[in-house]
Amino acid sequence: MTRKTNDEPIGYFEGVEVIINDFESELIAFEMDNNFEMGEGLYFKDVLEEAKKRGYKRGTILLIMESYLDGEIYRYGNYKDDDSWVKVGTMEGFA
Repeated sequence: MTRKTNDEPIGYFEGVEVIINDFESELIAFEMDNNFEMGEGLYFKDVLEEAKKRGYKRGTILLIMESYLDGEIYRYGNYKDDDSWVKVGTMEGFA
């Protein structure tokens, strides 16, 4: 099982989508800009901070990161007392 900490960069992905599920209200979904090519790429902590600004308090966050040829899916908050992002899937990409 691959885990990432909040202090790690998410890497080179053009599409970054976030889905918050607190299990009590409607899902919250949003996209984030990843300026990786400009040296200002996102970190996992940036995604968590933005989710908190949009109402995340508990539940899970699903992070979908896509590039032309591949993609990765991570989940946060699925394991009690674990502050890491767990890789739950891969994708073929959108090209």
